[in-house]
Amino acid sequence: MLISMLFHLFRPQASLLAVDRSRLVLRSEKPLPKGPVRVRMAVGHPDGRVRTLRKTVEVESVRKLQDGGYACVGRCRELSAADCPVDKEGIQGIRRGARYACGIRAFSPQLPGFQGIVLDFGTVGARLKTVGGLDEGTRLNLFLEPNLADLPRIEVTVRVAWCRRIDGSHQMGLEFEALPWRAREQVERFAACLAERQRFEL
Repeated sequence: MLISMLFHLFRPQASLLAVDRSRLVLRSEKPLPKGPVRVRMAVGHPDGRVRTLRKTVEVESVRKLQDGGYACVGRCRELSAADCPVDKEGIQGIRRGARYACGIRAFSPQLPGFQGIVLDFGTVGARLKTVGGLDEGTRLNLFLEPNLADLPRIEVTVRVAWCRRIDGSHQMGLEFEALPWRAREQVERFAACLAERQRFEL
């Protein structure tokens, strides 16, 4: 009982999604109050480690996400580059979060041709190239293959936010929906790996 209480007391309140100098985006299960707040944040590293940092964040805005969580935007002058090797390009949009060029395969019985190529990937969604299109609002289970030794496959539920025909094929924007804890952890780890790869232009 005591261990459970301590776990809930000291577990991270939010995950760091993107950072640009002192400005950052956090994902939390509950909305953070606006203004200065002391936050326990989980920071994923490309090698799979997750560190918990306790920092004061000046929360500026909060927005509800499709999966039921919240994107909290604010400033933190206590962060250093060593603390958060998350995003080289900075914040590319609060709603969709930072995106990273990809190229992995995705599979689903609901996809035209049963497979597609992930063109870019982020913690809240992805852009997929397929041989055919799907209607906006379509929900499907998707299997992603990062081809990493410790992350062979990720299973997510997604919703088609948009779909367009481009250069003889189709591209669609996908939003992750109601990810369980394990899938959320895998998505954030893979995004961190892509961010680090992009940082060093591998």
